[in-house]
Amino acid sequence: MSIEYSRYYDSNVVQSSEHHPNGEKVILQIKISSMVEIHRHDSDNDPTVTIEEIGERNYLINLSDVKLFSERMVNTLYFSCQLRLLGVPRDEHQPIIAKLYQVADEAVSPEYPIVVTIRVISKRRSLDSQTPSCAICLENFADEEDVDQPLITHMPCAHRYHQHCIVPWLAINPLCPLCRQNPN
Repeated sequence: MSIEYSRYYDSNVVQSSEHHPNGEKVILQIKISSMVEIHRHDSDNDPTVTIEEIGERNYLINLSDVKLFSERMVNTLYFSCQLRLLGVPRDEHQPIIAKLYQVADEAVSPEYPIVVTIRVISKRRSLDSQTPSCAICLENFADEEDVDQPLITHMPCAHRYHQHCIVPWLAINPLCPLCRQNPN
């Protein structure tokens, strides 16, 4: 069975309404979770969704330093390192940090934490390994009840072909015509 994977990141940055007095320092809370959606081709049911918390880190940072443009380079490097430690790919850092600066610039008090929520969304979809037709001759497979149908060969990768099509193919090329997997 072939599986198609896709992954993307979704982030949200807000200033919490929970009151936490820490003087001039604001709590920066980074939460990261993983959401996996599994779509089965042979199922009419809704996808299976699993959500798992990957990690959470809290930092005390000086809100006035984050707001200072002259400190942005240092803070950007710091935030980027923290995101990398949580496993967020480097190309996702800039949009998350831009949202963080936007919320920090609008923050009126360091007494309310800034919460960065990152979701890693992975989608897995099983591709139809039970193809309705032979990928070599493109003819549909006959119903199982039809005794005159050509024999169907199942490859180890679960792709199906007419036996009279796949045997000559494998004599020339030892790989599955669809997924290029070696059956040996």
